[in-house]
Amino acid sequence: MALDVTELWGISGQLGRVEKTCFCTACIRHFDKNAPDLLKHYRTFPNPWSLLLRSASSTGMTHVSDVSASMSAEEIVGLARQRKFDEQFPDLDYADLLRMAELLLRYMRVRHS
Repeated sequence: MALDVTELWGISGQLGRVEKTCFCTACIRHFDKNAPDLLKHYRTFPNPWSLLLRSASSTGMTHVSDVSASMSAEEIVGLARQRKFDEQFPDLDYADLLRMAELLLRYMRVRHS
């Protein structure tokens, strides 16, 4: 059995970058109700998901695994730095990366609320 989860985690990408660009109607309604200002941060590149996702080749993605909504922003940034995913944010300092991680954690919590 196969389940199509495209609508759950809509992602597009090209070599070196991943973009969260697809949001189904149900998700948009959910975010509009629970966090109306949040999705605007995900309709750009880099976006908070870029801390954990990166296009590694023309056929796939690499990601940081073992991430949970209970982690701290500092832990997320640390994992991103270990995998050099923070290089997708060349103009951001540590404080900016922490803000991106907070947006990511907020997305995870709202998405699954």
